[in-house]
Amino acid sequence: MSKMYYVYVLKCEGDRYYIGHTSNLKRRIQEHMDGTGARFTSMYKPEKLVYLEKCESRKEAKEKENIITLEVLLLVGDVEKVAGGDYPQAHKPKEVKIQMIKNALALKRGELLI
Repeated sequence: MSKMYYVYVLKCEGDRYYIGHTSNLKRRIQEHMDGTGARFTSMYKPEKLVYLEKCESRKEAKEKENIITLEVLLLVGDVEKVAGGDYPQAHKPKEVKIQMIKNALALKRGELLI
């Protein structure tokens, strides 16, 4: 039997969201809660797990993490309040913000190829 992976969304302080993937959900969530999981979750403490999806492979989890990150961006509407996938920084450079918005809009139009 192959290893199971998970994609998850954490709601953090200040109405911010962190999207990640892991093969050990309990350990990874605890790392985020302890402030050692990611730079974003050390700056904005996680409040609760709001979404969880099982994946059959790491590749599938990584692809879904990127798509879910962009979907959350479309819902939240602020690139500074969303981190995950290929967009992990809490304070993103301007080029990353622009690319993130372009990718979110492409996803909305059904044009994003990951």
